[in-house]
Amino acid sequence: MLLNFEIQFDGSGYLLCYSSEGALLYGDSWHVSENEARQAALEEFGVQPNEWRHA
Repeated sequence: MLLNFEIQFDGSGYLLCYSSEGALLYGDSWHVSENEARQAALEEFGVQPNEWRHA
């Protein structure tokens, strides 16, 4: 299953948001820093640092 990832600042921390095509699977997790959110994406989903791009 292909997932899309996004990191959003919520005013006090960062949300790592993910969703599949058609939103059959989606979720988020909260993190203190953007780097922590990226590390969680790497550890939980295997998202490599070079796979991030600015939208």
